[in-house]
Amino acid sequence: MARTSMVTAALAAALLLAACAQTVAPPDSTPSATATADTHPKTPPPSRAPAAQESSPPARNAPRHGFVAVDGDTIERGSLEVRVIGIDTPEIGKCGYAAARAVTQRFIAGGIRLSHRSGRDQYGRLLAYVVAADGRDLGTALIRRGLANARYDSTDGYDGHPHQARYRRLDRRVKHRCGRLADGLGGPEPYHRPRGAPFPNCDAATQVGAAPLRRGDPGWNPDLDGDGDGTACE
Repeated sequence: MARTSMVTAALAAALLLAACAQTVAPPDSTPSATATADTHPKTPPPSRAPAAQESSPPARNAPRHGFVAVDGDTIERGSLEVRVIGIDTPEIGKCGYAAARAVTQRFIAGGIRLSHRSGRDQYGRLLAYVVAADGRDLGTALIRRGLANARYDSTDGYDGHPHQARYRRLDRRVKHRCGRLADGLGGPEPYHRPRGAPFPNCDAATQVGAAPLRRGDPGWNPDLDGDGDGTACE
């Protein structure tokens, strides 16, 4: 009887230990995903700085401003003088001079481009087409208004140019405001005296109506005053 009681007690003790082992779970050596996330939060990726906006390079042959009209077919800005290719407008003091100059001044006021640059003439002026910012051509505008004649191209002993046929066609259709020969069509290019320069000879002074020259006049050249009386090209 005593032996049976001891066996029963041992069996009960074994069952109790087994129950305790199932109730208490062994510690988990691997941290859970939640614990890992809490312990080591993810570092957000570095924010990318907005790309700096690149400035646009200046446009080639951008419109130029600041020109003034010398007459209908010549403009200047500082030391740069530009003679429009392929046309001729009335010279100072002639019929149509003021009107042609006014049209040219309005035309260039909004900025211009110089195209088909063709070197310089005998007076040092740059030869080129004058084109408005919207693409209009000054030579065409002047001929259409009856303020210019087509001239200085391959039909009268000069070099041809791309607008020659157009200019000549318009010139045949449009009557000049002051008559076909009002600006000396067919004659030599009138002398153009650079600003501040003296007349090289009396022919040049006479051609533009400046003779006789007196000491102090624009273009005065003492070398032309042979007798030293203060008056040249008499």
